[in-house]
Amino acid sequence: MDENFASQRNFGLSKVNSRWVLFLDADEEVGPALRSEILSTISREGSCVGFCIKRVDFIFGREIRFGELKDAMFLRLARKTAGKWIREVHEQWEIVGRVGTLKEKLFHYPHQTLREFIGHVNFMSTIHAKSNFIEGKRSSIFKIIFWPIGKFINGWIFKLGFLDGEEGFIISLIMSFHSFLAWSKLLRWQTNPSLKNL
Repeated sequence: MDENFASQRNFGLSKVNSRWVLFLDADEEVGPALRSEILSTISREGSCVGFCIKRVDFIFGREIRFGELKDAMFLRLARKTAGKWIREVHEQWEIVGRVGTLKEKLFHYPHQTLREFIGHVNFMSTIHAKSNFIEGKRSSIFKIIFWPIGKFINGWIFKLGFLDGEEGFIISLIMSFHSFLAWSKLLRWQTNPSLKNL
């Protein structure tokens, strides 16, 4: 399976015949309000070639209102010829031209069980570590110890994750664990680049 998410999206982009393209993941949903706004927006000849969309997450059956996931924004709607996707993981749509923002939100339903959440984080941290290695980023014992701690404090305290209760604590802790895994795997790869399994 191709683990380069940018190349997967670019392949899909190459198969589209319409002028505008909306990218969605399997666990995302466009509600009636967002659908109406999208259709209204692309029917007008405005100056924007792309639009960012705010995303609201529902984890363990609850809407997440705080923490690092709060009102995450992604460029998902753009003209087909506006640009291309870059980076293997945490991929970004790099386009040329003016970018606007839609008012309505995209609904996201990831990680409905703790097992699924942890498995996904383990999988993504490997790809993240490989991408960092290719980009020339370096890990260290300092990063392995202190960056996850900083990530937890940022999400749990400064971004008010504690206001989401039990779910907010779990999210902050697992995202901290993702940081620990990614930097640890990168350090292992720095030591032995021939490793295939991290």
